[in-house]
Amino acid sequence: MEDPGAVTFNAPGTYTVTFTVTDALGLADPTPDTRVITVVANQAPNGVIDSPAGNVTVTAGQSVTFAGTGATQTGTCLSPICGISAAGAPNRVVEDPGAVTFNTPGTYTVTFTVTDALGLADPTPDARVITVVANQAPNGVIDSPAGNVTVAVGQSVTFAGRGATRKATCLSPTYGPSAAARRTRRWRIRARSRSTRRGPTR
Repeated sequence: MEDPGAVTFNAPGTYTVTFTVTDALGLADPTPDTRVITVVANQAPNGVIDSPAGNVTVTAGQSVTFAGTGATQTGTCLSPICGISAAGAPNRVVEDPGAVTFNTPGTYTVTFTVTDALGLADPTPDARVITVVANQAPNGVIDSPAGNVTVAVGQSVTFAGRGATRKATCLSPTYGPSAAARRTRRWRIRARSRSTRRGPTR
């Protein structure tokens, strides 16, 4: 036919394609036009994890943001031909899955695999090790006063404290002087007179 359209070459090699024209009397073109088609073997794609830059340790319930770059012989990687996978977290069949939450303590190997349009996968997929540790109880310290104090009625005592958690330092309203209007704060000041009657808790 005159216009054969797309012709697929499945095996690597060098092919000479000839276009021959023959008239109704059987006389052929003595110098048919040709093209040389060189077919190279498909090369495996390569995937790189851009974020995080290295292995990460997080607390259970926290997330890690993932992003990757996938290069194939024909161009950059586009979904759905690349993605990340990790035991304990849903697989994401996208190049940049974003934040992935790890809820259970343990060690997870996250793999970024790129597969090209011909089904050839990256033989050495990039990986990150995510270590998820159990959350630990915070620790609060009273800085002021340094010890127990005795004062006269009407005098005041200045209080200061700090709270440390695994994730960050403690900020109000998660701790602070106890008051009826701020039930979430944890300072408790109890007053007792010389009588046996107990004063209100502030």
